Amino acid sequence: MGTFVAGAKPQSNLLELRDIAEEIAERGGTHAAEVLSLGRLRADAAMAAAFGLPERAEIFQARLVHREDGVAVQFEERLVNPVIAPRFLEQDFSRITPYRYLTSCAPPERVEHVVEATRAVPEIAAALGIPPDEPCLLVHRRTWSWRVVATRAFLTHPGTRYRLGGALD
Repeated sequence: MGTFVAGAKPQSNLLELRDIAEEIAERGGTHAAEVLSLGRLRADAAMAAAFGLPERAEIFQARLVHREDGVAVQFEERLVNPVIAPRFLEQDFSRITPYRYLTSCAPPERVEHVVEATRAVPEIAAALGIPPDEPCLLVHRRTWSWRVVATRAFLTHPGTRYRLGGALD
């Protein structure tokens, strides 16, 4: 029997908005993103209510996996109000993060975070390379710009690879 020392889990600050690529770089890691899908949807009733838009309004959607040194640390599903970022679907999110692009279009005025413990649905578990029974942290984020809901993001982190924290001074 030997001793195994695990490396510290990456941690994001829950109390501020940060670009995941910058967080990873600050830890000395290398960020990579794989774009799984990019397209348009029609808002269902819940989505329309969350955005303050009429049902069936067009919303942009991006789904990505973010990696730190080759290891998947976040599955991002981002919904975007086209009024805020009309050229969102033209971006190469393997080169620039949705966060960086969106903050250049419309800096956030207000942010709402809700965190829950969950298990990833099979598609997300497969994208993150985790077993379907692994606990995950799911961050629900909604941002406002110009007094309208700009984005909703659903950020799934493998519980064994990531943690969230923050401090107020």
